[in-house]
Amino acid sequence: MITKAVLILFLSSLIGLTACSKLSDKYEEYKNKKEVEKISIGRKDALLNKIKRGEKLDAFEISSLSSIFSLEGKFDEGIDFLEKLQHLESYKDEQYSIYFDLALLYTEQYIQSRKIETKQQLILKASKYLAGGFENTPEKALAYYKRAKVYSVMGCIEKAKSDLQEAMTIAKSKDIIFFGTIPYEEIPFYL
Repeated sequence: MITKAVLILFLSSLIGLTACSKLSDKYEEYKNKKEVEKISIGRKDALLNKIKRGEKLDAFEISSLSSIFSLEGKFDEGIDFLEKLQHLESYKDEQYSIYFDLALLYTEQYIQSRKIETKQQLILKASKYLAGGFENTPEKALAYYKRAKVYSVMGCIEKAKSDLQEAMTIAKSKDIIFFGTIPYEEIPFYL
């Protein structure tokens, strides 16, 4: 017969193992997050150094940098950077991409904000940049895709689905190369 003491010892061991397992999982999650942060910081530094050297970023690099600002929660820093970039003549061809990235940053800042007045201002700015990006893009499949990304962050799932469907319809009518599940056009735009 199992005594009460043995049962308590067994249960406490089981609870201890479960707690250790959960701590181990949390540690792995923490370690993975730290690795992603290291990669992001390294990528961010490399892109900012490229600008300091007088080199121009392409639309993909701009979006990458914007995503890093977003992941770090540095929305204001990202917005300031992109708004300065959009006024430079050398980035006129990337204007549409900068607009979409600004729309995403403003939308994510909107999600984080607690004040109703601030939320209203942020969503208006996001909408302004979203419309500007859509109007100015040379490639409509890309515009629909990027607008779908913003819509999904805003929580407008049906609009996002509709735009993704439109992007795929346009993409199917062109020569698209697939690398895995990511479609790339022959020209230097990505979906």
